[in-house]
Amino acid sequence: MYVIYIPTDAPPEQREIEPTLPVLQHLVRGNLEELHLDIGGIEAWAYIDEEGKFKNRCLDNPVATELYRHDRIVGPMVVVGPPDSQGSETDAPREAFSRIMRLHDELVGRSL
Repeated sequence: MYVIYIPTDAPPEQREIEPTLPVLQHLVRGNLEELHLDIGGIEAWAYIDEEGKFKNRCLDNPVATELYRHDRIVGPMVVVGPPDSQGSETDAPREAFSRIMRLHDELVGRSL
C-alpha cells in the first residue's frame, strides 16, 4: 500500500508499506489514532500516535496539524486513502502528496 509519511523533522515522502498494525505503529511511534482529513477536497485518512502529546520525546508536527486543523498533532503522521467497501485502508491519493508538499514548503518558508 502506498502512504504519505509526514515526519516531524523532514519533508513528507511517499512510501510503499505492508499495511499491518505493527508497521503502522512503528511509523507513528505508538498506538494508532485514526483521523479523517479533507486535503483541499481530497478525502483521506491518517494515523497518528494516540498518546503523542503526552510523550516528551515527540515533536510538534506543523504540517500534520495544518492538515487536521482540529487539534495540535505531535509526532509523525501516516496518510492513507479512504477505506474500501470492506473497511480496509487504500493507497493514499496521489494528488494529495503534491498538496501536502506545497503545504510543507509554505510552512518551511514561513519559519525561515
